[in-house]
Amino acid sequence: MPKLIEREGKYFFELSVQEFSELNLSVHLNYSFSKAQEGIWVLAAEQPKENTQDLAIIHLLKQKDLKDRVEGKFEKFLNPDQTNRFQQLIVEKKIILFKLSTQYKHGIYKLPEEIEKPITQPKLESKPINFQPKEIHSASVVVIPVSTPQNPSVILLDQEGFQIIVNENAAKEFSQKNFERFKSGKIQGLKSFDGRYYVIKTELLTQVSDKILKSLKSVKKSTLADLSQQLNISPLLVKTVCQFLSEQGDIVEAKHETYQYVS
Repeated sequence: MPKLIEREGKYFFELSVQEFSELNLSVHLNYSFSKAQEGIWVLAAEQPKENTQDLAIIHLLKQKDLKDRVEGKFEKFLNPDQTNRFQQLIVEKKIILFKLSTQYKHGIYKLPEEIEKPITQPKLESKPINFQPKEIHSASVVVIPVSTPQNPSVILLDQEGFQIIVNENAAKEFSQKNFERFKSGKIQGLKSFDGRYYVIKTELLTQVSDKILKSLKSVKKSTLADLSQQLNISPLLVKTVCQFLSEQGDIVEAKHETYQYVS
């Protein structure tokens, strides 16, 4: 049981690891100790208040586009005091340094509620997404019409090395059946703002990412059609890879299917 001990003129409560765990205490909280009545004392946690500096940093982060949230760039918008507190907010997981994959050099800063539930690798602390499992063959292309009221859930594409899925249930099933491939990092996936699920082989993602980034570095901004024509890559594959690059913060979709390099 907890003991009250005296050390160097001060008094402390001494608890075992098991007692500390069972009481669900935290070293990150302050506690008040008061007498309720004879023989009964109360230990109460003092709820931390979010200070104005935290609110200012979080508000600033919300106002910035993805291109300004990139690791090493967002810090330039902070003053020295905010920079110190910003690093602490990361430690406290109130701000997350998010990387879609370890292949990317820099992450982007996000709030916990902005992190999508995983449709891919467990390493992103997200559940793999589901997709109707189809083997990908080098010369096979299966295109199914876009959803209509009469046919609301269809798979858009199953092509060599990547797949786009518009139906959530199909995405979940695919994710479950390909769990080991996601876990090993052989394939990656994400759910985009357009509501579709994009899956691609990691090797193909790396190859096409390099080509797209090299092109955008030289022209700064380009349309999906121009990139496809210039690189001789299918528009759907370009669009798929650009979804990953946008999520990572390497590029930004300035307007519909027009991409800009983030310097």
